[in-house]
Amino acid sequence: QVLRLRALALSSLSLKPVEKEPLTFEVEDAKGNKVLKRRTQTSEFGVAYADFQLADEVVMGDWKISAILSDVTSSRTIGVRRYVLPKFRAELATDRTFYLPGERLSGTVRAEYFFGKPVAGEVVVKLLAMDAEVREIGKATGSLVDGRWTFELPLDGYFTGLPINHGMAHVLLAAEVKDTAGHAEKTARPVPVAREPLQISAVPESGRLADGVKNRIYVATYTPDGQPAPATVSVS
Repeated sequence: QVLRLRALALSSLSLKPVEKEPLTFEVEDAKGNKVLKRRTQTSEFGVAYADFQLADEVVMGDWKISAILSDVTSSRTIGVRRYVLPKFRAELATDRTFYLPGERLSGTVRAEYFFGKPVAGEVVVKLLAMDAEVREIGKATGSLVDGRWTFELPLDGYFTGLPINHGMAHVLLAAEVKDTAGHAEKTARPVPVAREPLQISAVPESGRLADGVKNRIYVATYTPDGQPAPATVSVS
């Protein structure tokens, strides 16, 4: 297949696009061999891109993709593996769209074969916190009954929020279903965890406050899952 790479470069202070600057894409395979180094230039919108054709025979595993602009590097990991046709479908659902620290998370795992028959087997659900590092904070195991299993896990009383998420944290709920033949399928979904049930954002019209003039400021109130929340706002 073809890796289609794209990077967006923004100034950390003004969030304006970094225009017409050299940006280098690098790709390393699972053994750390550098298989691509391509120099590009950002557009007027701060975007650069490159394509990389994978060979028919490559090192399988986790590959590292990096975008380098001046002394700033952004990287992510992707999996390069042979496609294996899944034997059945596994789905993971929670009773709510967001939670507060210390609450209990309830969810359901459903699994069925593609011809409609419910899967019989075992389920392992893990709750992973994603802050400074990925760490396991909860685990539950059970058995499917008619292709369904319901579980409940307690959340920690404190989570490290991320500034980019307005102080909210995210936990990853991951499930592995193994049928009676020993075949396993995995599924996962992120779950927002917020300190408060109401989120507030205030954004100056021009992007930043200007001295000596009247400033128009837009205030938005919403729930942690991004839904609009009617509220009375006092500004001082």
